[in-house]
Order: sequence, then structure tokens, then C-alpha cells
Amino acid sequence: MNTDHRFIIVDDDPTSNLICQLTLEMTLGKIDIKTFTNPQEGIKSRVAIYILSSSVDSRDKDRSYANKNVRNHLAKPLTNKVIHEIVQHETNQIPVSQKKGLFGKGNG
Repeated sequence: MNTDHRFIIVDDDPTSNLICQLTLEMTLGKIDIKTFTNPQEGIKSRVAIYILSSSVDSRDKDRSYANKNVRNHLAKPLTNKVIHEIVQHETNQIPVSQKKGLFGKGNG
């Protein structure tokens, strides 16, 4: 198991959790993933949070950034490209000049 990358997936829909889990494993191999349907159970410690949502309501996005651990609010579906960009961002492998786009201000 690749312990370099650990993920917590929180979604009220167990099927969405499974889809995200399978997508992560297909992209990164066997990794440490925990899934929760209750946000209070899933986010008990300070972790980097990437919100994956089907909501297009800007108020939802604004509310998500009220939590200082939220790195980005992303639109579903979760793709291989997004997974790789998150991993690169978290491991500081993206040069500063390339941090626009997924992680640029106002995107996601």
C-alpha cells in the first residue's frame, strides 16, 4: 500500500464515495483511503480539504472556504488529471509558474 498519499472521502452518497475511491485507486494504485457519509466523522483533524461537488451555487463555494483547511472547491466528476494535480500540489512538485489553473484564484 502506498502510504505516501492518504485520502478521506466524505459524501452523503455511498455510491459517490465508492466511485471516488475506485478512481483514486485506478490513478494512484493501492493507497490509504477512508470513506465517510457523515462530515463530522470524516473531518476530525486538520487535513487538507478538497471539496468535490456537483453544486454550481456560488454560495456553497463561498461557505466551503470558511474552513481554513479547504484548499479548493472542485466540480464533479473527479478525473485522473485532477487527482494528479492535487498530489503534485500537496507534494509541492508544481512550479510556482504552473500553479494557475486548478489552484489559481477563482478557479475550481
